[in-house]
Amino acid sequence: MGRTIVHGPITAYFHTLNREPLYPLFVALNMRLADLVHIPYTNLILLTQGIILLIAQWWIAVILRAIGLPDKITAALILYFIISPSVLRSSLIVYSEIITYPLMIAAVAVSCKTWEFFLENSSSLRRYAQRGIYTGLVFVPLIFVKGIFEIITPVFLLILSIAAMIRGNMGHKTIKAVAIFFIVAYMVFDVPVLMYKTVNKIYNGHFLFTDRGSWALYGTAARRALPVTPQEHLAQMLYVFPDKTWCYQATSAEACEHWLYGLSDNLGMGERSLLSEQHLSGPEIDRRLMTMSFKVMITHPWATLQGMFWEGSKLFFWEFPSWGSVALPKELRHLYQSPAVYCSILVIVNFLNFISIIGAIIYLLLRRSQQNQPVDTHIFVVLTFIFTYILAHSFFFLNERNALPIVPLYFILAGAVIQAWMARGNNRI
Repeated sequence: MGRTIVHGPITAYFHTLNREPLYPLFVALNMRLADLVHIPYTNLILLTQGIILLIAQWWIAVILRAIGLPDKITAALILYFIISPSVLRSSLIVYSEIITYPLMIAAVAVSCKTWEFFLENSSSLRRYAQRGIYTGLVFVPLIFVKGIFEIITPVFLLILSIAAMIRGNMGHKTIKAVAIFFIVAYMVFDVPVLMYKTVNKIYNGHFLFTDRGSWALYGTAARRALPVTPQEHLAQMLYVFPDKTWCYQATSAEACEHWLYGLSDNLGMGERSLLSEQHLSGPEIDRRLMTMSFKVMITHPWATLQGMFWEGSKLFFWEFPSWGSVALPKELRHLYQSPAVYCSILVIVNFLNFISIIGAIIYLLLRRSQQNQPVDTHIFVVLTFIFTYILAHSFFFLNERNALPIVPLYFILAGAVIQAWMARGNNRI
């Protein structure tokens, strides 16, 4: 798609609107710059993606210092962020996750400012509208990288708005002000989305951001509705962890492969092919698949909820030291793949991440009747963002790459939780 943008007529790109456009545009820009300086574009992509990683690292450090986290703990978190196998790997492959890092951090930073603004109980409706513009704008680039933000953004904004009304004791003035914020934020976000979907309709006949959602949703729903053996049920739980060898060792290859992407993709694409043979149009196929998906979910509610729980739980366990197709120097490869380092990274980091989630929830519950402090803002907003992201993704098949966009948020949350519990301990003393 990057080559199409650089070398072909721009209209050729618009006939391939089954992918979000921002990363292909990023690749195309690197290709164009590489032609100007006469170097391979892959080298330039590595450089620019490395710069993006450093920017994300810097922004995380700024936020952690702003919430008052001690410098030594901040340094430890930032150091691990830059040497994390999963994070580092994301900067060395041609996938879009790398450019989500600064965008996600920016969205959280603006959302935290928005929540603090709500706590001020400002009476100016104009200021609520302005805050809605800022918040809506910061989510626009995210959907142009990951189309699922068409679902995530309104849900997150709605939760933020409802929480603000509750904090404001649901008074008439508070409800009106927050409603203005929500409407303005959603309109600012949705207008570019509608424009892009209109272009997709003109060139491809689909009034959609991408055309992958309907068949992917049906494939996942249909697989969850299939009867499972006890071994397959155990495999489903073990698939929460990124190292799939645990599943193969504890169950069987057949049980584990039931939860691979192959089965859900085959079910979804197979049904789409059958509908296509009936000479239905693209939009008709999408509508039919969506209707069929919801029918399956309603008919099998327990299997659907169980599948969503285990699929969404994958995103808590994001660190995976396996390097896949990334070619590292031999010495580094041996270091990361040595059993001691591999197991330490896989187990300890994922366990600590899970503990920080639990710690954040417990802290918010303990402070629910107290006035919010700045650190509470970060815990509440980041935790809400993470769970909204996971909820939206839990309807589909997930792999370890799907967790990468929220990895910077996990580091911010860990720092906020550490600072919150340290402050709580100091207050008791």
